[in-house]
Amino acid sequence: MRPSPSRIDYRKDNKQTTNNKYLPIRLVTVGDYDQNPPNRTETRNKNNNLKIATYNVRTLSNIEKYIELIHAIRNINIDILGLAEIRRTGCKIEKYTDHILCYVDETPGQYGVGFLIKKEYKKNIINFCGLSERVAFIQLQFSDTDLSIIQVYAPTIDSNEEDLEKFYQTLQEAHNLLGNHKNVMVIGDFNAKIGKPKINESLAMGKHWYRKRNTRGERLIQYALENKLSIMNTIS
Repeated sequence: MRPSPSRIDYRKDNKQTTNNKYLPIRLVTVGDYDQNPPNRTETRNKNNNLKIATYNVRTLSNIEKYIELIHAIRNINIDILGLAEIRRTGCKIEKYTDHILCYVDETPGQYGVGFLIKKEYKKNIINFCGLSERVAFIQLQFSDTDLSIIQVYAPTIDSNEEDLEKFYQTLQEAHNLLGNHKNVMVIGDFNAKIGKPKINESLAMGKHWYRKRNTRGERLIQYALENKLSIMNTIS
């Protein structure tokens, strides 16, 4: 049986604080007080747009690799960066100068997913949940909307079908847990080639495509159709 999801939700977990001055109502690192309670009237940024991307980092196993990542994205205006293959064991939240790193991983030196979030959005984060070392999600709340982002790292083509089905079952579990949320994004590394859309796939795919579809791509399209998802990099 797979271990239960690792959740970090400070609205519900009172044990994360060591002092009863007051209890945090949102995500803070262990031992911190909630010094900046949420202000729901705050806009996302000057243009009221949130910029989200995903990146397979290969590894964030040590502080040097983290510094390399920050250096690599310093000129890219990304608010939330989904991370795949972080290879950083544990389910933790780490606070740095300008960013918050949330991640989950179980196998040393392999897999792992997470998020790198600009520190200015700390008060908007209400929950981080690591379902497995391949699937995690984060929930954010703003004055005008809620947003849930699922980050994935799918098994490679060399993995067996059992691993692939386990991955999609966990991904479906994430969708089920977010069932009442209207704004859900799925980002990450699916290790799939979806190729040219078929006639009955217009709801999931646009007109842009590349290369031929493989079996993992077929499985991804099937999942997108079942969950009424659109694959955005095929749509202009």
